[in-house]
Amino acid sequence: MHETPDDLERLQEVLDTSLANSGTHIRSAFSQDNRPTARELVDSLPGLFEMHLAVIAGDGAPLVAPVDGFLLRGWICLGLPPQSVRASLVRRDPRVSASYIGTTASFIVHGSFVEIDDEHPDLDLYKDSARALYVAEYGSWFDSYLTQKWETEGRGTVGVIEPRKLFAKRE
Repeated sequence: MHETPDDLERLQEVLDTSLANSGTHIRSAFSQDNRPTARELVDSLPGLFEMHLAVIAGDGAPLVAPVDGFLLRGWICLGLPPQSVRASLVRRDPRVSASYIGTTASFIVHGSFVEIDDEHPDLDLYKDSARALYVAEYGSWFDSYLTQKWETEGRGTVGVIEPRKLFAKRE
């Protein structure tokens, strides 16, 4: 969604480097036979998908729970409710991992959560894309729901996962 040639090149480089520097098991699970290109990955992911996001709790333990995600400009995007535990945890320690298993593609990503704050150049693109995806998923009523929610609670903690490693495969 909205990927430029530079976005796809960056995504492809992460996919290639991750696999090249991985161990035997991950290379067998994400082999060349079922490994998508960056373009194929972008095209095969649904607009909105549920992934499992792992963050690091205050005591160092992992904390994992489902969260909605979507792909935008080659980044895996997500949003967390403003007062959620995970929102405070990613602000304290941005290291995250996420996984998604779909019917056409799956991925595992390890990296850092980068917040899209009020000064970020892609904030409007993020908000417009999120709104369009949620309305397409849940119907037109969700547009007014989002407007009301963002006006009363704020948009929450939104951002992207800047990948350190990303593995993907076609299903």
